[in-house]
Order: sequence, then structure tokens, then C-alpha cells
Amino acid sequence: MDLKKIALFTLPILVVVGGVILIRRRMPSLQVVSTDWDNNTAVIRFGNNTQDIPLATGEMNAGYTYSKRYTLNYTPMGKKMVFKIVDSDGKTIREMTIDYFSKLIY
Repeated sequence: MDLKKIALFTLPILVVVGGVILIRRRMPSLQVVSTDWDNNTAVIRFGNNTQDIPLATGEMNAGYTYSKRYTLNYTPMGKKMVFKIVDSDGKTIREMTIDYFSKLIY
């Protein structure tokens, strides 16, 4: 009888902890919230962090609920801004480009 009570008590805890571990290891989403075509800036949301990105080189993390396995690197190439989601091994997972000259996001 005691074993059954212990199992009923620990099973929900194990399910919640397992769910948290799976959620933290997911890949963060990348989206363009808004774009200022005249000033060559964009508001980018990567995971839980939102940042105003000018036409400059930089790096961004996804926030505290995501694992630290993924970072967003952005580099300008003329009037284009290239965003790359990179994992901890240095492998590019996803790439997105904003072309301020042509007013395109691809």
C-alpha cells in the first residue's frame, strides 16, 4: 500500500520535470516583428528576447527558458542583414536575410 502512495506522489513530479527538460531543449523561434526600411533597422524576436537590430554585427541569445545551445548571429552585407541561428557546435540551423535596398525578407 505504501508503494502505491509513493508512486502516485512521484509520478506527477516526474512528468512535470520531464516536460520542463523537453521544453528547455527546443529550438527558439525567429521572427521579424517590424522593419524600419528608411533607417535600416528591424525589431527581431528570438525566443523570448526582442531587440532592435541596426545594420551592424552582433549576437543575441534566446532567453532564460531556452537552453544555451542556440545563438542568433547577425552580420551586415552591404544593405542586407543576414541572421543565422547557430547551435553550440557552430552549425548553422536556419538563416534569414533582410534586404533593405529591395525591401524584402527572405
